[in-house]
Amino acid sequence: MSEKDPQFYDVKHIIETNRENNHYFFNETTIEYMGIKFYPHVFHHCYFISSEMYPHQSPDGVEKYTIRRADKEGSVTSVGILARFATLQEALDNIEEIIVEDKKERGIE
Repeated sequence: MSEKDPQFYDVKHIIETNRENNHYFFNETTIEYMGIKFYPHVFHHCYFISSEMYPHQSPDGVEKYTIRRADKEGSVTSVGILARFATLQEALDNIEEIIVEDKKERGIE
């Protein structure tokens, strides 16, 4: 039997778990520096979409979207290519395929 993914209810639950375990992805300084925003929905209980400004803190920065996964301690990993999507809709249109690939690579049910 393979390992199972954690069961988060929403991004707020991931943020709380991340902070409780002293991880830094959701640190206010990091969020401000990178211009991070979070789509509130969690997919398959541990995947979510974030956006960041590239280059960071540039007035001419461009918002790009990344699919992320949280582990049971709320630590966050990028899934696939960082800043791969130009729009939220593009990330939403591709998230299920990316999740299937990620779970297959990790041997997760």
